Amino acid sequence: MIQRIQTVYLLLATVLLTISAVYGLSCVIGSKEGVCGGWEALAFSVLTFLSAIVSAICIFQFKNRLRQAKLARCSSLLILLAYLIGIISYMASSSFWAGNIMVFLPFVAAFFNIMARRAILKDEKMVRAADRIR
Repeated sequence: MIQRIQTVYLLLATVLLTISAVYGLSCVIGSKEGVCGGWEALAFSVLTFLSAIVSAICIFQFKNRLRQAKLARCSSLLILLAYLIGIISYMASSSFWAGNIMVFLPFVAAFFNIMARRAILKDEKMVRAADRIR
């Protein structure tokens, strides 16, 4: 399981998403009303945490590569949805997005999810080619 490169990619994505979600929740919980963005920051944090859970589940689906690829795609779509909410709130000039480096961690995590999905599909293609030879 750990010797496969997609596991490393998914683990990195899970860690980055968890850090971003915890930071966003601590910003929402530990701030006064309106200082950290309100519902936008909460929605962003919840979606990134859900994406982290999906990525963590994806790590343990190594026996079913097609399901693993679907879960990696689902995690990337959750990150995309979080950024769409972020764009909407940025247009409303929320202070959560201004100069916050933790907001960009899910973007890197989405890159790792995409790289993991490519490696998973490459493995599946290689297994099918080996089955065809037998």
